[in-house]
Amino acid sequence: MNWIADVIDTHRKSVCGFVVLLTAVALVGISRLDYSMNPGSDIRGEDADWRVVSKFYSEFEPEGQACVVLLKTDNIFTPEAVTALRQLVFRLRECKGVAQVYSIDDVPVISGGIPRRLLPEGPLDRNILQQARAEALVHPLVGGQLLSPNAEVAVIIVRLNILSSIDELLLRAGDIRSTARTVAAEHGFEILVTGSLVLMADWFTEMHNQRITLVAIACTVTLIIAILLLRNFSAVIITSTSHIFGTLWTLGAMGWIGIELTMLGTAIPPLLTAIGFTDSVHLMLHMRREVAAGSSAKAGAILAIRRIGIACALTSLTTAVGFGSLLLASRPSVRDFGGCCAMGCALTFIAVMTFVPLLSGTFLGKRCAAAAKSERTSCWNYFFDWISRRESARPMFITVFSVLITIALTITALKLKPDVDIQFYPPESDSMRALKIFEQDFGGGGMIHAWVDWKDPNDVPADLVGALKDVHAVFDDDPFTSHPISALNLVQSIGVQPKQTQISLELLSLFPKDLVNRFIHFNHGSAVVNAKCPILGGSSSVPAFSRIEQSLAKLSNKYEQIRFRLTGMPLVVSRSLYKINLDLAKSLALAAVIIFGIITLEFRSFRYGVICLIPNIFPLAVISAWLFFTGQSLQTVSVLVFTICLGIAVDDTIHFMTRFRTEFRECKDADLAVKSSFRAVGKALVITTIIFMFCFGSCASSTIPMIKNFAYLACFGFAAALAGDLIILPALLLVFFRDKTRRSQVEVTE
Repeated sequence: MNWIADVIDTHRKSVCGFVVLLTAVALVGISRLDYSMNPGSDIRGEDADWRVVSKFYSEFEPEGQACVVLLKTDNIFTPEAVTALRQLVFRLRECKGVAQVYSIDDVPVISGGIPRRLLPEGPLDRNILQQARAEALVHPLVGGQLLSPNAEVAVIIVRLNILSSIDELLLRAGDIRSTARTVAAEHGFEILVTGSLVLMADWFTEMHNQRITLVAIACTVTLIIAILLLRNFSAVIITSTSHIFGTLWTLGAMGWIGIELTMLGTAIPPLLTAIGFTDSVHLMLHMRREVAAGSSAKAGAILAIRRIGIACALTSLTTAVGFGSLLLASRPSVRDFGGCCAMGCALTFIAVMTFVPLLSGTFLGKRCAAAAKSERTSCWNYFFDWISRRESARPMFITVFSVLITIALTITALKLKPDVDIQFYPPESDSMRALKIFEQDFGGGGMIHAWVDWKDPNDVPADLVGALKDVHAVFDDDPFTSHPISALNLVQSIGVQPKQTQISLELLSLFPKDLVNRFIHFNHGSAVVNAKCPILGGSSSVPAFSRIEQSLAKLSNKYEQIRFRLTGMPLVVSRSLYKINLDLAKSLALAAVIIFGIITLEFRSFRYGVICLIPNIFPLAVISAWLFFTGQSLQTVSVLVFTICLGIAVDDTIHFMTRFRTEFRECKDADLAVKSSFRAVGKALVITTIIFMFCFGSCASSTIPMIKNFAYLACFGFAAALAGDLIILPALLLVFFRDKTRRSQVEVTE
């Protein structure tokens, strides 16, 4: 790192010009950066499942893209409830941007070829309404579809016109919700709004509010803790500037490359903050030690780069390579995330190597120098000397115990199973409460589709009805799905039990065309059977969908002219999340192997490579065990926390081992080298860990479960990583290097 120190020391103006130019280019790139805060942006893939669902939705309009309004009361079939229902439907149709509103009052009932309404049109007599209730519960298009089995919840489907922007989505969802609340207040019933569009609107609103609140809380808490620990505001500014600009440059580069900032990408800034701040604190504390020894702040910063710059470079390299392993993932979003993080590690390293010495040469550095010269032997040294004595007393016991604990915890980690629970949305919001009611009363808030098609649209298979009936039976028999609906339900609604020849254009012409087109397209040679499935908690969804696909495959063998395919957003989302979890887990394992190799090569010692394994695996094993014993599963958030904790643990390990190697070469005494290493880098390890815990812990106030879990796991992992580097790593170094100490002492004696 001498050449970097020489360049910064002798060409400060040129370096400043480079920083200004790079920042200007980054700002232009940020203006080109696209923000895609839709959770689906990270999930979308290029595999067969996504191709099938895209083709399916181009032919059949997805029910999931509509808003779902629930009217909840003790009995829908009362004059008061029916009046409220009709008033609600009328007002919803008046809302701007609404294309269609569909309720039980729009379901056609055909008797003797004459269509009529299910609900009476004249005076709302209670006896007539009770007859309508009995008829509705067994109606193939109503029971379990638009009316709950207990007749206490009525569903109103509100389809919107194509939305051009997020702002329009928020406006339309707000109008529908406002209308529902107005009617609810007028009639005294509970009316809730849910559906994918409303859930998305709630998510955008919550993220917009918390983006400001959480950042403000995190910055305030971090600033206070940093000042208390570093005891100098100038030092806080110097150490914080580098990772801020590193993140700025990374986002700018993403804008120039054309990579969207998705929800997964929002983890990039905290990752780069953790990496950049760690190295900045190490440089800052080393600079203060040089100042205390008589150097100026400017010269001390240059000396810090010369002496520990290689350690900072190695930490950035190992972290970048670890994230670079994500480029082998199957999901585009994961590949983009890994590439951006690797690029961010390099840019953040450049920012650290430039801003710390540049700012140290200003009045900020002079203030740090004044504070460093006035410092006395702090309690930090007494604390680390105490730990060093305990480590030196029983290193073998600590090592064996740590290895056994790590192995035991790792075994529990192997029992974790990937899960696809949806944690994007605030659980206490009205839309989530409505979704839970919908799941409970209707068997699921998601819609899965069995796509049935045949080769020749002009030749309808004679056994089409039998095929559709068998698909109905598959959905009815599987515990994961319920309430299947297809063109058979249309025919059955007029009191006809269809035979092979009775699904025809002539028969279906009795129904509205848009209703028929939801279930069958004779001109395309395709039909669909829809069924409800849960979306709240997806641990059983992946095996359930595989089980249903196997049943449909058997039908393909039975009906040779007909093809059966299972598709729908619940299926592709659950499988995509499952694959993302596997991609992240595999890349994490690959990163650990690569990091082991890099450390072994850099230190030119297989011994150092082995030593780094246990303290770096330990925090991951602790988090895994915590997830296992608390009944949680391996989700995207937890794997991201693994990645962050591995990066922090590796950074701290490299700084400690680099210092130990330097000290051991000078004194040839492992105990003394460990003690000196504690004094040199221990303070930086503790300070960065405490600041990270408060920074990430502030996100625990979020109402979004995903962010809250991320905060808890991150804090837990940071504490475990610190324990690994302050307790396990020194004991391992003593065990592996004390024999060299003895040999050196023997040589000196001889």
